[in-house]
Amino acid sequence: MRIFDRQFMQNPLPYIIQCTLAGIMMVVILLVLNVVTETALIAALASSAFVAFTMPHSYFAKPRSLLGGYFVSSVIGIGCDMISVHPHAIGLFQSPEAATIALAAFSVSLSIFVMVITDTEHAPAAGLALGFVLNPWNSVTIVLILFSISFMATSKRLMKKWMTDLI
Repeated sequence: MRIFDRQFMQNPLPYIIQCTLAGIMMVVILLVLNVVTETALIAALASSAFVAFTMPHSYFAKPRSLLGGYFVSSVIGIGCDMISVHPHAIGLFQSPEAATIALAAFSVSLSIFVMVITDTEHAPAAGLALGFVLNPWNSVTIVLILFSISFMATSKRLMKKWMTDLI
């Protein structure tokens, strides 16, 4: 039984460098975003850092997937959040909490569907849609999230030729 990946044992440097880059990226993002109130949104970005820096050459780490997935999920998550507080939406359910839960689940489902049909698939972005429905947000949050994923995509693209797929 082996504990460590054989590729890591043969050449540990890319693993160390790329995982360190992902950590640095998250430090920058955490310094910019409010860690306490936007945890679900930040968790999506952490998952994206994993994809971007451990599989930099994969389809899911391409700018179209990173940026497109976040754009799609942001629009859908924000839309579902706005519907969840509407009195008619709440009236369809027994409580405001039930409306929020139903619309949160729907935001994930709809985000997945739209990402798949627009070729912008990025699994962590589905979590962003959920985060927008379940967490407080404002216009600054939206700008910072989209700036953060743009910064991550640009940084990864600039370093891509020196990075290798670790998975």
